[in-house]
Amino acid sequence: MADTGRTDPERLHELLERLLVKDVDAHEAALAELAEVGDERVVPHLVEVIYLDTVANGWEKYGFPEVFREKEPPIPLTHPEVRWPGVIDALRGVADPDYDDPESAWLKWESWYTTHADEIDPLGGTDAFLDWKTRFYRSYHPLVGHILDQEPTVEDFHRIRWGSCDRSTLHPLNGPDWIGVGEADYVEDDDLVYGFEVNGQAYATPRFVVFPHEMVNAELQGVPVCVSLCTMCNSPILYDRRVELDGEERPLGFGSTGLIWRGNKAMYDEETASLWNQQTGRPIAGEMLERHRSLAGDGGDGADTGSGWGGDGRGRADDGGVALDFMPITQTEWGEWVADHPDTLTLSPDTGYDFDYDYYRDYQGFIKRHYWENPRAIHPGVPPGETDLDDKAYVYGVETADGVHAFPKESVAEHEPVVDDLDGRDVVAVLESGDVGVYEAPPLPVEREGDHLVDAEGRRWRIAHDGLHAADGDERLERVTGRHGLWLSFRPHYEEYRVVTGAA
Repeated sequence: MADTGRTDPERLHELLERLLVKDVDAHEAALAELAEVGDERVVPHLVEVIYLDTVANGWEKYGFPEVFREKEPPIPLTHPEVRWPGVIDALRGVADPDYDDPESAWLKWESWYTTHADEIDPLGGTDAFLDWKTRFYRSYHPLVGHILDQEPTVEDFHRIRWGSCDRSTLHPLNGPDWIGVGEADYVEDDDLVYGFEVNGQAYATPRFVVFPHEMVNAELQGVPVCVSLCTMCNSPILYDRRVELDGEERPLGFGSTGLIWRGNKAMYDEETASLWNQQTGRPIAGEMLERHRSLAGDGGDGADTGSGWGGDGRGRADDGGVALDFMPITQTEWGEWVADHPDTLTLSPDTGYDFDYDYYRDYQGFIKRHYWENPRAIHPGVPPGETDLDDKAYVYGVETADGVHAFPKESVAEHEPVVDDLDGRDVVAVLESGDVGVYEAPPLPVEREGDHLVDAEGRRWRIAHDGLHAADGDERLERVTGRHGLWLSFRPHYEEYRVVTGAA
């Protein structure tokens, strides 16, 4: 690491302030001096600069959603012309690595900083850095700067990262139309869908339609819900949009900010513009966090403190604060979902947006190649950790009183039925419609026979989306609500975890 005490802090502050002035010559001179003096306390600032500089000036390569690049003319981010000549040399001068390839330096510096963030104290402290970051984006990317300008915030909010998009390019699907299987000839059997049920009616949202929106807000069977997709961590979650405010239950509308926190996208609600953690369904900044803290009295760190599940299959926070209930959702193929749910409804292709949705049908874009599949790629804000599971493993996670139990899909497929104990309750994990489902367990041990489980007493239980149904009566064992995603989308949010594989 570079020496952190060689430069007068006031001079460093002056140089960083010059990066906020819309003057390329001032940028170049300030960066040249920063490269010469070498002080690692400005690394966090320069990582923000190189990220915006690269994406803003390489929109045709790095812009998201990718479908916007194909427009004539392409739809860019809404920001003024920006350039910071010499930012790569400045980073090389203040830190150890020598990443200088213009095509990849932004990603390598981002990954290096994520790995070493705990070792670097930003100039002036974290509050001063967050203030500088907010003003930086207010100057050059106002939509991002505005959403960052929040009070209060969670303790490590300064580590929230920009994800190369914003609210002007991530339009939620609000109140979409739904069609039956007979009309849904645009969906193919092997298309990935997110399937769920609301009050007995099945629904499926094709991933290739949801992908460029990242959010679907709908009212289904009288229940306001949102299907939220974090494209970075391949994590679909189904939330009930209702929260209790001032003694009244009110639905909120949600959208994606283009920001990433602890490996997950940050959502915002349209009513207060507060920021929410998609993984936990809890606020992390703004008015809703203030309400959460006043109700929960826990400091509101945005991490999960454990939750339970109710008789209606919903996952619930147990801290008494502001949080969204979540509901079971399955990632599977359309053909398999329809076979199990022939009366399902799906999104109409007439969304009102002139997008080339086919681009995402067999998605092979940068996010998948780099963040889902590249074992060396580090997600922004998620440093590598010593765990029992690869960060890119796809898991179904169920919260417990003190953490989370993770069921890797590959392990469940190999060893099902997989038995576990959740807070003193026996559960069993199996594949349901091609994805992991976790259920209250019948008398153990159990074996799988086709689409049934056979328990220790010889009773047969039909495996369904909403639970295990007794073949000899009306008894139903509840499905345990969890969340999907790459393991890295869970790991930063829980102090305690258990990986449940079912292997002997």
